[in-house]
Amino acid sequence: MRKKRRREKGMGSIFQRKDGSWRGYKTVNGERINASGKTKEAVQEKLEKKCDLKPYIEKNGDETFGSLMLQWSLNKKQKEVKSRTFEGILADFNNYIKPKLGKYKLFEIDRDMVEETVANATRKTDGRLLDKSTRKSLKQEISQFFEYAVSKKLCKDNPADFELDLAETEVFDPEKETCKAIPKEKRDEFIRILKEHDVLYPMCLMGMFGGLRVGEICGLTWKQIDFDKNTFAVSKAITYKADFDEQGNEKNKHTVLSVPKTTASIRTNPMPDILVNALIEHRNIQLERETATGIDFTSKNQFVFCTKTGTMRTYSGAKSLLKRFLEKHNLREAGFLWHRLRHTFSNMLRENGEDPLRITRLMGQSKTSTNLIYQELGNGETCRSAVDIFNKLTEKHQEANKAKPMQEFLESWTLLDLMGRNFGKQRQK
Repeated sequence: MRKKRRREKGMGSIFQRKDGSWRGYKTVNGERINASGKTKEAVQEKLEKKCDLKPYIEKNGDETFGSLMLQWSLNKKQKEVKSRTFEGILADFNNYIKPKLGKYKLFEIDRDMVEETVANATRKTDGRLLDKSTRKSLKQEISQFFEYAVSKKLCKDNPADFELDLAETEVFDPEKETCKAIPKEKRDEFIRILKEHDVLYPMCLMGMFGGLRVGEICGLTWKQIDFDKNTFAVSKAITYKADFDEQGNEKNKHTVLSVPKTTASIRTNPMPDILVNALIEHRNIQLERETATGIDFTSKNQFVFCTKTGTMRTYSGAKSLLKRFLEKHNLREAGFLWHRLRHTFSNMLRENGEDPLRITRLMGQSKTSTNLIYQELGNGETCRSAVDIFNKLTEKHQEANKAKPMQEFLESWTLLDLMGRNFGKQRQK
């Protein structure tokens, strides 16, 4: 009788069950590792993988991908980025990454799972795919965490270390983009009502005719306004710094003055006449208040749009100011939000044929083509053609109102004149 050959120690065993499936086991350091599958080869591969990953499994213990990535975010990533950037990273993690991958152990996550999570990330509000750049950011955040995990020997490799070809979510639609701006038919009414408020009027014009973000508007000081050259400089912006607990929940936040959103946001732009006139009028009003109260409102380091007590206006304060004004005039549902003013600036220039690259420069936007944008634009003087869009259309108003007081001059303006359809013909003359 042939003697049955004994398997070598540690080789394990793989056998077929009565139902046709396969099962196997292997003992490593006194601990039995099991695996099952449809074929013998599949079981063998799983056993080898589990044995290979055993040291990482033991090191991670009960920790999941979700808990480990949260710890990495709070203890490491938070120190490397700005507060608002980190808040966005944490939101991405909670909304798109954790729900899909959070419950798995690190060794269980593979390339297919990462690709599925990133490529099919959708908005909770309308179910639409996130834009391409946001989905790429999701993959980058996952990859950065796994690079850290590999360096700390928490896992063997980085399953997000691959190139992902993402299709664009949708082709640019001018009609949908216009919805982000104040509609043409409402612009005239909005600016007419704004004239009733001596602070909101120049603040909103900084957004509509200067393209500034609300944080840049609130962070603007008088030394950044040059009435001789009719320019304004953006070098600071208000933002808020948030603190988080161990679970990633926001504990509190406070307003700080910081550098703008991106390096491209640091810029010096020319001002159209309507903006210059509004700021001159605002400064005159502030001088009167300064005389009456003794509070500094106009020194070079003072904020242009400070509060009544001379302190820095916060983002929430600016938001509340506009909200109360809109409620007073029954315009709460019209959607006149701060960022819509910035979109309106972009749309007004685009409607009248301005160069998209120049609009990008004026708005201080940062994209992958930022270097190309600077090369195409050259120095700041080339930006003045955008200002001409507003100034050329206002020449007839200036001529007709030379002898009128400033307030009466401002009341003669209508955005419909500024946005007149005959702009293209006037610009060609």
